[in-house]
Amino acid sequence: MFVLGRIRGEAWDVLFVSAVALAIAAIPEALPTVTQTILSLGSIDLAKRNAIVKDLPSVEMLAFTSAINSDKTGTLTLNQMTAIEVVDPTDRYTISGTGYSLDGQVRHAAGTSAGIEDAILPYVIANDAKLVDGKVVGDPTVSC
Repeated sequence: MFVLGRIRGEAWDVLFVSAVALAIAAIPEALPTVTQTILSLGSIDLAKRNAIVKDLPSVEMLAFTSAINSDKTGTLTLNQMTAIEVVDPTDRYTISGTGYSLDGQVRHAAGTSAGIEDAILPYVIANDAKLVDGKVVGDPTVSC
């Protein structure tokens, strides 16, 4: 593997770590050691780039993340978000209104359910936000 990597022009350090990892991983008991080494090398690289995250739950959530979306509408910077559509396996609802204002309507666009309650129950349970005097108290970001 090392020779093939050199023929392809891979860097020595990458090839060395890969070769050692494969050699050790051939023994199943060594897999945790190899994994820890790779994670340690990654954290050193992150430290060099000043990207160390001190909030452990944030790092744990990254392991379950398949996509990270960002936008310029204030969701991240102003901590405001607006749901415009709710879709579940049997129904689809469209929602009007902006931000945390109380004006807006929920319209049942497709499906057979009588209300939106069943579709949004997981989101209601997963966040701890409350609207107090027009301001959000808690974390409205849902992670289900």
